[in-house]
Amino acid sequence: MSIDAIEAVFDGANVPLETWQTLALRPVRKRLGGLLAATGAAINVEVPVRETEGRLRDAKAVRSGDRQVKLARLKSSSLLERRQAAADEVLRKVNGRSGSAAEACLDEWLQGFYAEMSEQERLQQALCDALPAAVHEVKVKAAEGKSQIVLLKSLHWLMLKSNYIVLKDRFGLCLPVLLQILESSTDSLLRFVGWDVLNLLLDRAMAVEVQNFGPCLADFFESHSPFFPSRRAWSLNRGTLRQ
Repeated sequence: MSIDAIEAVFDGANVPLETWQTLALRPVRKRLGGLLAATGAAINVEVPVRETEGRLRDAKAVRSGDRQVKLARLKSSSLLERRQAAADEVLRKVNGRSGSAAEACLDEWLQGFYAEMSEQERLQQALCDALPAAVHEVKVKAAEGKSQIVLLKSLHWLMLKSNYIVLKDRFGLCLPVLLQILESSTDSLLRFVGWDVLNLLLDRAMAVEVQNFGPCLADFFESHSPFFPSRRAWSLNRGTLRQ
């Protein structure tokens, strides 16, 4: 990927459509992390205020089977609607117009790298493979003094698109970069977006922790099965004791 294009994205500039189209024809595997970071920086960020539904997408990480985890939707009110409208208006000032072109460019790369996978599987595999490189790209740009809101947009998209498998063992990789950006400014817009990045990161990390309990609990119940008898076995045992 052209260094000038990456610099332009992290400077907050709108990269021309022709540039993204040219990049789409030149996939470079070792630059996948850079493209993921740049795509996140180019895409419009949205932070929900009026609802919390769907923030944790990894249902199977917290519940077995095919049932979906439903998070409570906040009841709509005029206050929440005004807050959402205010948030959208503020974010509109930092959102660009090249997000769809960036996504199309990334999709072209992923089709070449992961041709046998579905669209969703391609992105998740790309994040599994290149998230460390993408976060490193954001870290480097932060050290260079690039636009903080653009850096947070990049992290926001990376966390939004990642699932608990992608974030497994990588919480410590992502958190310091986020905190470094947040600690360097008291700007309310940065804090607003940054806290949502943290919310997404914690959601995925908690899903990882719950998933990690699975083998431990399975082993516990298997090794301590005499202490957890079935109701029928319990009734028989009570009858034996009475005799």
